[in-house]
Amino acid sequence: ASRGYGCALAEEFVKKFGTLNDIYCILVSRNQEETNILSGSLPKLSPNKVAVENFSIDLSDLNTLEARLKAVLDCASQRKFDRAILFNNAGSILPIGPMKSFSLAEIQSHTNLNLVSFQYLTSCFSDYVSEKVTSS
Repeated sequence: ASRGYGCALAEEFVKKFGTLNDIYCILVSRNQEETNILSGSLPKLSPNKVAVENFSIDLSDLNTLEARLKAVLDCASQRKFDRAILFNNAGSILPIGPMKSFSLAEIQSHTNLNLVSFQYLTSCFSDYVSEKVTSS
């Protein structure tokens, strides 16, 4: 959620729903600096309170994904909320071309980002929300 579609999605979400309720946003991107800029601008888009936390996570790096995502969910567990929505627009269309022209590492990184991290993030979020709703 640092630029492009992710940034626009976060801004439009706050503009639309920030008029109705206080909002707590967790922003995740690879670029911490750009996400810091966005997190500073979001509260100005709403008449209600907008709390923002951001995390820098490379979703294609499965060696760090589990621990980094746990930190995000631990942070969220400190808050009380009525609804939770996951917007995941992380992905890449690269590499493009014949498979034989790419290294196994390039193909693995692409698969990790577009498939494995998506499944893992969605599963963890779903489990977290289910537990949070059940315990409330």
